[in-house]
Amino acid sequence: MKVLQFALCLGVRPSVDVAGRTVLMQAARAGNRPATVYLLDHAAELQLDPHAVDTAAGESALFYGVRSGSGPVVDTLLDNGRLRLTPNAAGLDPVDCALNETGPAASDVLRTLLDRFPEAVSRRRGDTELTVLHRFVERGQLSMLRRYAPDNYEAGTFIIIIIIIIITLKSHLFYCAFIA
Repeated sequence: MKVLQFALCLGVRPSVDVAGRTVLMQAARAGNRPATVYLLDHAAELQLDPHAVDTAAGESALFYGVRSGSGPVVDTLLDNGRLRLTPNAAGLDPVDCALNETGPAASDVLRTLLDRFPEAVSRRRGDTELTVLHRFVERGQLSMLRRYAPDNYEAGTFIIIIIIIIITLKSHLFYCAFIA
């Protein structure tokens, strides 16, 4: 962080790398919240566009923050950068990106995005046209399903969902045994 501040004080201006990634994207990718905050706070004087996208995949700093698994960086980008769920060149948005990440930090980042953009829960995604709720059922993430399911679900719905998960697992095990 101090090196970044020192370089900027000397008049070094941020540039982009060969893939079109800005220093903000690189700070977000590293999960470096202090650098992300500093760059967003000084974006105007550094002539840094927080909404810029890279040339390789058409992704903003928010995509890089999501992939870093850093909830604080994602929060900072959403608060200070006023970033939205803008799709990349492949038509995927940061929620899609978060759904493809694994680990406890990925769940926290996904929760942050869904809390900020509740409309993203019901949007159909990808070739399969499944919603985030479908993905929670596939993964057996009942706590996430309970948190984001619409209020009009009846009490017995979760029992039905558990039965569907069990049937899905049994059919998957049967398929694996059949192949072997």
